[in-house]
Amino acid sequence: VIARGRDLPNDILVARKDISDDVFVKVRDAFAKNGNELMKAILTGEDNQKFKGGFFLTDVRDSDYDYVRSMYRTIGIETLTDFVN
Repeated sequence: VIARGRDLPNDILVARKDISDDVFVKVRDAFAKNGNELMKAILTGEDNQKFKGGFFLTDVRDSDYDYVRSMYRTIGIETLTDFVN
């Protein structure tokens, strides 16, 4: 290891721009209220033990991922939507 950067932000569940506020709030609140039960269900599979100790965050901001965007810009990737293809 030459150097260690800061931790990457968590994985995210993304909603499309035109999703209704009602649906967005219901899904977010379901993760907030039932996160422990959801994680228990995920951990029932042997292959999913890598998620042990995991948890769900519901207070996430787009700016939390600026660090990741800057890493892509550093390697010359300016348009992240084109990166997937």
